[in-house]
Amino acid sequence: MILDLDHFKRINDGYGHPFGDKVLTEVSKAIMKSLRQGDYFVRYGGEEFIAIVKSSKSVKIYDIAERIRMAVSDTVTYNDEHNIDVNVTVSTGISRYDMKCSVDNLVERADKALYDAKKERNKVSLYTKDMG
Repeated sequence: MILDLDHFKRINDGYGHPFGDKVLTEVSKAIMKSLRQGDYFVRYGGEEFIAIVKSSKSVKIYDIAERIRMAVSDTVTYNDEHNIDVNVTVSTGISRYDMKCSVDNLVERADKALYDAKKERNKVSLYTKDMG
C-alpha cells in the first residue's frame, strides 16, 4: 500500500518544515503501531509511505489500511508556537501481489489506487483492473 498525507503542503507552508517533520514523526509512529510484526514500513518520499503487509484470508489488507487511516486521523501533534493541536488524514492505495505482477507493477497499481483515494481524501482505495 502507498499512503499519502492529505494536504500536507498546508502544514509545511503554515507552520514550517520543522513542525512538518514533527507531524511526520508522530504519524509514522501511529502507522507503525497499526502494523504487525513482520510487516514493512518505509518512507517513500516527501509525505508518502509504503507499507508491505502479508495478507491471508483471516487478515485482510483493506482492514489494516482502514485501521491505519483511523489511527492517523486520531493522531494529534501539538504546535507550541501557535498553541494549537494539528492533525492530518491519510489517503491510501492498495494493490495485491500476484505471480504475474512485478514489483514495479505492484507499486504502479497502488499508485493508481492512491490517485483514486485522493479524489475524496481520507480514504482507502483498492486497485481494480478498471483503474488501468
